Amino acid sequence: MKSLDKNTQEGGDRSVPQPVDGTASQPREKFSLRSMMRGDLGFLPVLLTLAVITLYFQLTTSGIFLQARNLTNLTQQIVTISILSVAAVLVLLLGEIDLSLAAVAQACAAIMAVLSVYQGWNAGAAIFAALLAGALIGLLNGFSSLCCGFPRSS
Repeated sequence: MKSLDKNTQEGGDRSVPQPVDGTASQPREKFSLRSMMRGDLGFLPVLLTLAVITLYFQLTTSGIFLQARNLTNLTQQIVTISILSVAAVLVLLLGEIDLSLAAVAQACAAIMAVLSVYQGWNAGAAIFAALLAGALIGLLNGFSSLCCGFPRSS
């Protein structure tokens, strides 16, 4: 009679790996009323909240909110916030925190505006100077954090 270990099925010599408890090997349950009752709502609350907010603004602005002109305006305004959000997420994924992100972005915008409006620089040179200033400020922040022992997030 053969001895059976936990990885061998009865009646066979082939080793069959058994799933470890708590791994993703178990099939994911489809979205159902039962999963909702357990509190596993997934992305549904976010979509419902977005629908309620959209409906509220559509009703309170006399139908202007979902017009193409307003949606274009909203899209143009969110670009800057989206770029800064991606930068913040990258820092947070590293387990750090950077509270100077908004201040550096505003400083770079001010540098670009002053150089282009008051100093008469062309747009390309002013943008390059602002990006260079942002890189230098970031280098100073990183150097002070790593070399000088300024506190970081743990």
